[in-house]
Amino acid sequence: LNTTGLMCAPFSVLIHIYSLVCIGAIFVPNSTDCALVYIFVYIPLVFLALWSHYMTLTTNPGAVPKGAKPLSYRSYESPKPQDGVVDLEAGRGPTIPQQATTIPPATASAAAKLKDTVPILSYETVPKIENYNIISGSDSAPTKQEETLSGPKEDYIICASCKSYKPPRAHHDSITGRCIVKFDHFCPWVGNSIGLLNHKFFMQFVFYTFLTCVTSAVIVLMTVRHCKRGQDSWTCNNLSFLPARVLYYSNAFFFFFTMFMLIDQLFIVFGQGKTKIARKKIKAGTAKEEDFGDVTEDFYELFGGNSKKVALHWFIPSELEFLPGMKDKVLGYKWEPSFQANAFQEEREREAASLCVPGESDSFPYTNIPKEGILS
Repeated sequence: LNTTGLMCAPFSVLIHIYSLVCIGAIFVPNSTDCALVYIFVYIPLVFLALWSHYMTLTTNPGAVPKGAKPLSYRSYESPKPQDGVVDLEAGRGPTIPQQATTIPPATASAAAKLKDTVPILSYETVPKIENYNIISGSDSAPTKQEETLSGPKEDYIICASCKSYKPPRAHHDSITGRCIVKFDHFCPWVGNSIGLLNHKFFMQFVFYTFLTCVTSAVIVLMTVRHCKRGQDSWTCNNLSFLPARVLYYSNAFFFFFTMFMLIDQLFIVFGQGKTKIARKKIKAGTAKEEDFGDVTEDFYELFGGNSKKVALHWFIPSELEFLPGMKDKVLGYKWEPSFQANAFQEEREREAASLCVPGESDSFPYTNIPKEGILS
């Protein structure tokens, strides 16, 4: 939390509690109608608003973890081939046995054959790092099979600020210092960034806060109507009491504030699902609309589920449920607890360099060695 979030997040909770107590103490005691609205409408709405606020505050918004890798990434680690056997599938050469460093005497024809089949080991024959194909583990272009399995060869974007892999639909949040998938904005009222994984809770918090403002206004108007009918009660005598005035002003402020916020968020729900940051980039011409669309039509990325029709889980602050095998696809990266917390680029450079620097690895990325192996 930053300084603004430390002040605004608790305040948004306290204002709900204050309104709940104030209305219950001043406007409800002498009116049965107000009491019914208060108990069966206002209290549940306040509960849902506070629940949504808690979920928005405590849920990871979709921050890309250190060590996250692209969906097309394949680990360099693979079973080492047997001595003298070339593993063309893994794109790695054999472990060179010590006796292979000295070629035994051979006839002229055998030497010529050896020259045609085994490349001379030199820095010129070792693939360059910048041409290294991270999909297949070789310096050759990806095959059709590799493109089918892992996608075409791509340029992995590394965030210049947090030094981590940046998925296609992620944006960097300067306040939290992390890249967040489908980042919308940082909201001080909930003390957290709004992204893919907590956007649903933020939307619910704004919606239920707006409804609490409407309901409290209805209770106040019902009380004023009773007082105009000539009912002499303690409530009517204290409508201008300081706590009641604070309620009026705070209720009016948050009514208009949440109304405009709700209108803005409805563009995401019933529009094309693009966040505020995405809309700004498209308007500025730095991105295209198709860059921020949903990855599938079978999953609603804001509310979850397997349909874009309104459902009960839209209104309950429960965790976002992904369809089987859909979470990585929606987030745009793969991550497991076993992954080291190193930026993806650093790991790639370190592993690629180990293939080209003598003494760093006992394997070399051969490309033209026949599958029968090398002569030793």
